[in-house]
Amino acid sequence: MALVMKSLANEFFKTMEEGATAHHEQHKDLYDLKVVGIKDEMDVAQQIAYVESMMARKVDAIVIAPADSKALVPVCKRALDAGIIVVNIDNKFDAEVLQGQEREDPFVGPDNRKGPGWPASICARS
Repeated sequence: MALVMKSLANEFFKTMEEGATAHHEQHKDLYDLKVVGIKDEMDVAQQIAYVESMMARKVDAIVIAPADSKALVPVCKRALDAGIIVVNIDNKFDAEVLQGQEREDPFVGPDNRKGPGWPASICARS
């Protein structure tokens, strides 16, 4: 399993990395984990390269917090086409870019319309 995040300099994503690593430590017999994050949230090209790298490693699943909700859609589509499960977290893929594609990407993240304090929403998109 791969966790591909935005900037690990951001405390939010650093905490996410620590949580994922702690969970993996307790469940090493169930899955392997590779965690990567870009230097800053603007390095979209590096995040695309990370997804391509995980595809080459033939991971079973990629959990991604896309730095750009539009630019990461094509590479994640290629991952899906290769049989890799893609779970979109934090920053929802752009609905217009996804339109017309035959795919379902689970999304886990906040509902920014409801504001802070609301529980995370989990929704499937087609």
